[in-house]
Amino acid sequence: FTFGVGSSVGGLCALGDVPRRYTATVHGGFVALAIDRELFLDRLEDDHDLARDFLTSMAAGLIALLERTAARDGGAVTSGPARGA
Repeated sequence: FTFGVGSSVGGLCALGDVPRRYTATVHGGFVALAIDRELFLDRLEDDHDLARDFLTSMAAGLIALLERTAARDGGAVTSGPARGA
């Protein structure tokens, strides 16, 4: 994966309360903030804009992963009917 300006790394693992299974490597300058899970969750609770941006970023990353996996396996990412439909 390649991350750009404003990206977060490890947040999904923090939400899932599982260890990160990868190492982040930086090319060029960066600023990092390391916080524990509880502080991270507190921050998301206190800042709804940050929480929305984080969830949007995580959703986009998961969709991209699904698309790459489907392309690799010769399939397509499809969605079923909306819940309650």
